[in-house]
Amino acid sequence: MREEEAFSEAIGALYDCILDPGKWTNALGQLSRYVGGSSALLFHQDHRSGTGGFLQSYNADPGWTRLYFE
Repeated sequence: MREEEAFSEAIGALYDCILDPGKWTNALGQLSRYVGGSSALLFHQDHRSGTGGFLQSYNADPGWTRLYFE
């Protein structure tokens, strides 16, 4: 697959999540593979208050995710 096609499919997968939030794992997987990663996480973080939370993941190690938020 050409790089342009892979990028377009990854972006399309993100847009699909707007209509179906259950597709986040697939979208994160596509983005991870596109950039050459092995996992991906989606989380929010408020630097002002020091709070944050986990939203979705693809192939993420739960132990590392927990350590990040601690």
